[in-house]
Amino acid sequence: MTKRLEISIILGVLMFFVGLLPSHKTCAQQLPKKVYQNQSDYSFMWWEKTIKTGNQVFAIKTSNYSLEFDNLDLSILNLSINKDQKSEEMALRETNAQSFPEKIPCELNFGLHRRGYQFMVETGSGSVHDCQLIETGKYFQRRFINRLPQPGMANCGEYNSGLEISSWPDRLSFVLKAIPESDLNDVGAEMNLIFPANYRVELSEGDIKAIKDPSDGSGFIFLKTKDANSISLDGTTVKVLLDPGFHWASGLEKNIGLIIYPVAENIDSKLAEIIEQEQQPLLVTAKQIAPKNIPLQVEYDQDKGWHQIRLRNDVVESNDPVSDPNEGNPGPNSIENNKRMERVNFTVSNPSSFEKTLRLNFEKGRLMPGGDGVFGTPGISAVLRDPDGNPIGIPVQLSKNWHGGGRTSGGEYFKGTWFHGYSVLTIPANSSLSLEYTSVNSLWGGVPAASHAQLCLVGWGYNQQWDQSAIGAWGENITYEPDLHQAHAPVLDFRGLFLLNPAGKKWGWTGNIGGADFFNYTKTDGKRSWHSRIRTQYKRYSPNMTEVTYAGTMDDNSMDFEYTTSVIRSDDITRGIYKIKLKVLKETTFNDFVFFQAAAASYHQTRSKTLAWGNDTGLKKEWKATIGGVPGYVSERTEIEGEVPWFSFTDSKNTYRWQEKQFLSANRGFVIRNWKARIAGKEDTPPWFAEYNTSGGNFGAPSGLINILPPEGCTTFKEGDYVEAEIDLFILPQKAADYYGPNQNFAEAMSEKADTWALVYREAVGNDTEVEVTTGALVDDYPIQIKADNDKARFTVTGGLGYVPLTISHVSTYLNPQLFRKVKGRWQKVDQQVYGNDFWQTEYNPQNGTWDITYNINLDTPNNERQTAEFKFGR
Repeated sequence: MTKRLEISIILGVLMFFVGLLPSHKTCAQQLPKKVYQNQSDYSFMWWEKTIKTGNQVFAIKTSNYSLEFDNLDLSILNLSINKDQKSEEMALRETNAQSFPEKIPCELNFGLHRRGYQFMVETGSGSVHDCQLIETGKYFQRRFINRLPQPGMANCGEYNSGLEISSWPDRLSFVLKAIPESDLNDVGAEMNLIFPANYRVELSEGDIKAIKDPSDGSGFIFLKTKDANSISLDGTTVKVLLDPGFHWASGLEKNIGLIIYPVAENIDSKLAEIIEQEQQPLLVTAKQIAPKNIPLQVEYDQDKGWHQIRLRNDVVESNDPVSDPNEGNPGPNSIENNKRMERVNFTVSNPSSFEKTLRLNFEKGRLMPGGDGVFGTPGISAVLRDPDGNPIGIPVQLSKNWHGGGRTSGGEYFKGTWFHGYSVLTIPANSSLSLEYTSVNSLWGGVPAASHAQLCLVGWGYNQQWDQSAIGAWGENITYEPDLHQAHAPVLDFRGLFLLNPAGKKWGWTGNIGGADFFNYTKTDGKRSWHSRIRTQYKRYSPNMTEVTYAGTMDDNSMDFEYTTSVIRSDDITRGIYKIKLKVLKETTFNDFVFFQAAAASYHQTRSKTLAWGNDTGLKKEWKATIGGVPGYVSERTEIEGEVPWFSFTDSKNTYRWQEKQFLSANRGFVIRNWKARIAGKEDTPPWFAEYNTSGGNFGAPSGLINILPPEGCTTFKEGDYVEAEIDLFILPQKAADYYGPNQNFAEAMSEKADTWALVYREAVGNDTEVEVTTGALVDDYPIQIKADNDKARFTVTGGLGYVPLTISHVSTYLNPQLFRKVKGRWQKVDQQVYGNDFWQTEYNPQNGTWDITYNINLDTPNNERQTAEFKFGR
């Protein structure tokens, strides 16, 4: 008998006896709370003042350190360690002075040297366009400053060489990126960073250096980038060198710089942790299991601080179960690939006695395996799930680009199509962890997914912050430029959902009708007060509901404001849900003040001939818009009365001929769902409105707009005045035949009411939901949010159109959440899954150690009758 046969018999006997034991179902194990440790960290990057007036100081503040950097002279105005440990919500709204209570300037210099001569870079180009925003979000910030003057970057490409500043919540790097345009000999490079004298204690472990303030144990730990030959520390000066004397071939990239860990206390013990973290990085393996089963390349990049998992770009092939065999190999926007799900299993091992931070970059781009480009770039949704498919509540930062041309030279380093999905976890000592990265193209649980991403503009031009929301992956549905950089409005592109093009084709970009404006304040000198100090909090990225807050101040510091934007997983129309807040800090007199404007006077690409307004009782007034002539107000101010006031724009037409050839026209509408205000010292002041006729140019043609305003005669706000409101803005197809989506109730409404104010009225009253809670507590009635009581909630919802967002907060675990709906007197589990656990969204709340679970519930009813649905949540 062979040894192999003996082993087989023994195993068979063991399996027989195991089969006699009582059977039980194994229970999934929740991740240790230690894994979520980094979720209390935060990271913001912003211009300290408006860039509309030439200021070029940008700031980065994380939970661990602060940086203020002057782009004009490339100087570090402040590099300080945060010891106050403010929360993310506090840091979002604080003033610049509150953000930087102490300023610690440092001296930074860098450049090339050749044949013994140093050529240090003294200044930037002077243009804000050359201080490119590459990435921003929850975890990772990056700017690239190019077009640095000669001779500091002699013979290097001015567009693809420069200074890169990258930031994670716990580490910061300054890297000189140099790519020569001709062969160089005897050329080196260096970077020096000089700290204040109080950091006078030197620490060293080989190539890892540190300086310490002995008064409190704080300090900085330094590493060199891999291309640098050496790092040295002399007093408070840290230096990295790329020694001259080698042949530097044309096009060969070299990165020379410093990686910095700011440490608030006990830097001596922290130094040992960082040495272990960097010299013995975590072990990460990854394998794609869908659409194809293929191992993936993983590597640790010390310069960037991330483990890079190189994703593929596979599409669904014709022999896959979801494919239509009659279509052959479908394209990226076919029905089959709308269903596509990308799944990557990855395992992390930490054999060390130290806990370690895992910074992940799920990356794909032009040179990735599986094909060029990035599949479904406009609407990538990504989540982390456990091995059982439960979303764990740790977000994936969505940063991407698709620009290859535009207003640029063509040589920019970061142009082209790429995607980076960032996430950060803590891996406990002596442990391993298995998770899944899950990304969908268009559909999550069979319904178009919602996503909010930061979109890099390098390759387009005007390289500042541009965010983009999508429903599905068929184009940008809503875009945001919070610094008002290009078109002077925060909401720019606005596109419909499920609209055919003029040739009758599906699954493509739809026409941009133009966006909206918030808090347009005209000062007494006739000039607009620009939005300033804009910080962005990315609270929910995808795939059921997004939530992103832009918070800032007017450039004269008279008022603080914020607007929180959401889009939702939906199968009917594009909705932008905006919760806006304004707080008056000092008495302010103005020529004009607009709380909300649709579309934006500076950005509109659809002319609507008919306007209307009403409330819950129906139509109040319909009239022909005033188009052309002298720009300005063309109606008296009218007080808005009643519940859920709404405004309708119909009989619309694209304003450019090229648009007419590519896109069908669409209508817009908006609803004021909530309004609470004190204006001119008077509480409970209602909003007013007036029609405004804007001029041509400004990315549009003459059009009639609606401005939401203070009362007639109000030209002064008093200190303590405020506005808190919710405004929902949406796009409606113009004709019933234009809509190809699956929502039958909406299609029927279109067939009866297309191109009339009645569709806006339907949206206003239909989604005026009434929520009654018997277990738990009501937080918000739209989007619905309920605070669970001991992991349970019970409630009814009256009204609702399509897939209505519903969040249950304060849940003690992310495992196996259960939502039930009462149907004909019996409880039925809400189950929308297509590939398994793929229809809810989870967010971890680090402030209280609980989870939010978000669903989209289809509340459509026969004949659109207003009905009450009963739900319960539990495990």
